[in-house]
Amino acid sequence: MEPALARPGVGTEFFLAMSVGPLGRLATLDNLSAAAAAFNLKEGEARDLTSDMQTRVRSSWRDVLGDAGFRDGALDVLAPSFGTGGECE
Repeated sequence: MEPALARPGVGTEFFLAMSVGPLGRLATLDNLSAAAAAFNLKEGEARDLTSDMQTRVRSSWRDVLGDAGFRDGALDVLAPSFGTGGECE
């Protein structure tokens, strides 16, 4: 299964609930990293934190949602949202 972003008709730009960086609500690592100082972080620290979060979410999302009652079929549908087949790249 290909990542959800690679599918025709699926948007490739996503927006946050509140503005973070110089590009406002645009949900990109570059926008977040550019605002690192607002979070009292250096840009490299911000990138390291987001990379760590990404690794943790990709390695545990299936178990967390499964424990919350999501069935295998629903998890399979959600998998592209977390990376190819839901696996850590």
